[in-house]
Amino acid sequence: MDELYEKELLESLEGDDITKRSESDENEDDVTRVTKQTMENLKAGEKLMEALDICFKEIEDAEQYQKDLKAFKLRKLTQQPIPPTKNSLLAALNIEPEVYVLDVLKKIKASQLEDALLVLPFSYTVKLLKFIGIWTNPDNINKNITSISLICRTLFFCIRSNSMEFISQKDETFVKDISKLKEQLRTYLKQTVNEVGFNVSGLKFLKNQWKMNHSFEFADAEAQSELKGEGKSRKRMYTTLA
Repeated sequence: MDELYEKELLESLEGDDITKRSESDENEDDVTRVTKQTMENLKAGEKLMEALDICFKEIEDAEQYQKDLKAFKLRKLTQQPIPPTKNSLLAALNIEPEVYVLDVLKKIKASQLEDALLVLPFSYTVKLLKFIGIWTNPDNINKNITSISLICRTLFFCIRSNSMEFISQKDETFVKDISKLKEQLRTYLKQTVNEVGFNVSGLKFLKNQWKMNHSFEFADAEAQSELKGEGKSRKRMYTTLA
């Protein structure tokens, strides 16, 4: 009996050991999964920062060139400005800076977007807002219509997560850019509301036209003859589907 008891006890202890090991393995898997997800979020944020570094400089150089060229035409500068050299990566891809940044943003998974934006320093958030203004200006809004939900989600999260920094900003250029962005989005929103209202009215008109052309009145002759003596007539309505 003692030997049987010892054998059962050893087997039960071995079973507990296996359970503990399996639970430990599960915990390690959870930690590995979380670590992997965190690293992916950081990599997504780093890729976005790299794209902003490359493309923001391109935008700044292009704007400065346009200013210098305008000044030269007004004879405020004696020497004609030289066009800036395009970044080798953008030149190889034959792509504009704002398009490249938007492509990088699109490649970030929806579940990782907020975490990737959260790791951006405020200076990079300001750069990103510059590109949001470019994406939503009248010249580009129609080209980026399929990405407008992603752009708005990015904008709203940036504003929400950096609200205190935005409030404390006193740079006139920054305030001017934010106001311009707000007006662009407000104009586009009003235009969209008008288009939706027009489309809804058109659908209602088509619905009424369909009813007029596909609904007919049928009078039951027998029922009418029975009710003639009572001075009443009953009509039945039938709708035909075509």
